[in-house]
Amino acid sequence: MQSLSSALLADAIKGMAAAEVIGLAIVVVVPFQEKLITRLIARMPLPSNIGHKVSEQVDRFLMGMRSMHNTRRLVKFLFC
Repeated sequence: MQSLSSALLADAIKGMAAAEVIGLAIVVVVPFQEKLITRLIARMPLPSNIGHKVSEQVDRFLMGMRSMHNTRRLVKFLFC
């Protein structure tokens, strides 16, 4: 019984590690793809007022992600 639970736990840890690597890659890469993301949003079939609001929110989100690329700001965010 214990070996089964250990195997399940090991599989869960591997899955979480993979998810963390993917998440880190997204945090690092996505801010540099701002033009692509805004073009994709512009091509979506949304009413103009909603598309504008979505675009503004994405811009703000990406600006926040870019700020985390500064080591001093990242440390301050994580530990203060």
